[in-house]
Amino acid sequence: MIRVFVLLACLWAWLTLLPTWAQGPQEKVYPPYIPRLAVPGQPIAGIPFEEALKIYERHEEELRKLPGSISVSFYADGIVVETANPEVVPAAVEGLPVIPVPPVDPRAAPGGWVLPLPPSPAPFPLPDRSGIVDPSSRPCPPGSFRVPGEGRCRRTNPSPPVPEVKLLPPPPGVIVLKPGKVREQAEACPQGFEEVEGFGGWRFCVDRQNPEPIPPLWSPPINGIPFEEVLAIHNRHALEFMQLPGVESVGLRDDGIHIVTSRPELIPKAVEGVPIIVRPATGRKVKNASHTFNTPVRPLHGGVFISQDPGVRWAEQRVKAERVFRQQVEQVVRNLSHSRIQA
Repeated sequence: MIRVFVLLACLWAWLTLLPTWAQGPQEKVYPPYIPRLAVPGQPIAGIPFEEALKIYERHEEELRKLPGSISVSFYADGIVVETANPEVVPAAVEGLPVIPVPPVDPRAAPGGWVLPLPPSPAPFPLPDRSGIVDPSSRPCPPGSFRVPGEGRCRRTNPSPPVPEVKLLPPPPGVIVLKPGKVREQAEACPQGFEEVEGFGGWRFCVDRQNPEPIPPLWSPPINGIPFEEVLAIHNRHALEFMQLPGVESVGLRDDGIHIVTSRPELIPKAVEGVPIIVRPATGRKVKNASHTFNTPVRPLHGGVFISQDPGVRWAEQRVKAERVFRQQVEQVVRNLSHSRIQA
């Protein structure tokens, strides 16, 4: 009788497990859950926030030691356990729900441990550089030599230094600028004038109500003609010279007007007393011809340069920029005067 009972039990177990064996390993089932961050002060599953947090702290280590457990976190719906074995996770602890979620890391194994990282690939082989010649071993081009310890070549005859700009020394005191190009020298600005610093230490007094442009008095005269007048002569005749055949550019330097042309026979020796220096044509259009107030280059500060290249209009843009700057200074002076009157 006992044998029959054992035989029936074995047959029942075989028939029960046969479908499971045929289907293979079953996929672990996790309850659907979307994590929500816990907000301090809001209850967790009906439990006050502070009490729920203490429950989490008391059971965190216990839940972390469960088989397959990877991490334990505190969320708005309870304790969330990242595990590979959801069936061993309790439904709740002290009334606080415990929610199993699948491992975030796909390398997490069912036993709770994490698979090791795959071996790193072999390092990329570096190219063979045996045939590359060291640049420092190459000979320097003609007219240059290699600097010891630096590994680079320098010219035997370096470029000559840029000549220093010659400026007229500023007079003592200030120059008061009045309408009609009236300039008066004084020790200090009279009432109603604002002191403005020019180039080379020159100081000017500008009328707040009727500001005058600051003249380039620091530039030395050319052939006995004040630079301000030379600049006006240049402006009157520059476009006229540009219309002559063969002229590439017209510029103003400290010794006169320079004209680059392939037809020098068409250029006069002087214009209104200002010397004209003819330079041979280069056969190419000049670009990036410019000068600033902080670099000692020619033409003189306040001079202009004209080229046939329509893209080279730096000088004209500089004149416009200076005009806008002076207008802004005049507006600031007016605002200062109005604010002081209101005060």
